[in-house]
Amino acid sequence: MTMQPRPPRLLHGIQFEDRLSRRAVILRGAALGLGAPLIVGLLAACGGDDAEPTQRPAAATSTVMPLDAAAQTTQEGIPAMASSSEHYALAGDDSEAIWFLGTLAFIRAAGERTGEGIGMVEFIHPAGFATPFHVHHDEDEAFYVIEGAMRGICGDQPWQATTGAFVWLPRDIPHGYTVDGEETLRTLAISLPAGFERFVREAGEPAAERVLPPPGAPNLEKLNAAVTKYGQETLGPLDLNSLGPPAASPTATP
Repeated sequence: MTMQPRPPRLLHGIQFEDRLSRRAVILRGAALGLGAPLIVGLLAACGGDDAEPTQRPAAATSTVMPLDAAAQTTQEGIPAMASSSEHYALAGDDSEAIWFLGTLAFIRAAGERTGEGIGMVEFIHPAGFATPFHVHHDEDEAFYVIEGAMRGICGDQPWQATTGAFVWLPRDIPHGYTVDGEETLRTLAISLPAGFERFVREAGEPAAERVLPPPGAPNLEKLNAAVTKYGQETLGPLDLNSLGPPAASPTATP
């Protein structure tokens, strides 16, 4: 008789498959900010193990020990969420400036300073800028519109946002956006957890001046390497012309 796989189950509000590797359970729990005792309980409940399926995870006293080490880096060598961080304040002029795919980017919050909990990048986009249709697998993304207007798509839902609006883009859902109109667009891009700001660093280059970069073709080899490293996929050009009007156009309210 063929064994049928069990459906995913919810534990503490988190969906897990029937079996996950111990590393996957630890990293997912750490990324969600769960404490060591709760992660140990999830390990036991999910039967997570990197060895043979018939083996059970080690006892709680031995499982807690590798938690800190496992939470430091992911399997790709990218830092994972830390259990704590220290206060810091960063002046605007001290933010790292990057020329990134025709935009000027300022790293306002970086994972190495926030315990990998959050990353923030301020972008200044020229008129006519558009991303490809793409997807993030490692983080949720959000935009706060500081100035200007943008429109895009998330899955099959078109959206539009102007000054003061907030846009939420969940991970694993393809999306893309473009500057809407002829004015410069300023946004604050927020990633949860951190990591996107490192992608910007590695795919871009240090800004020679804190102004928009001169026109030029991107380094596709460097860009594609960073896309792969940071859990993204480029799915093709962004086509918003075939879509209907957005369901809503969020704007700031007094």
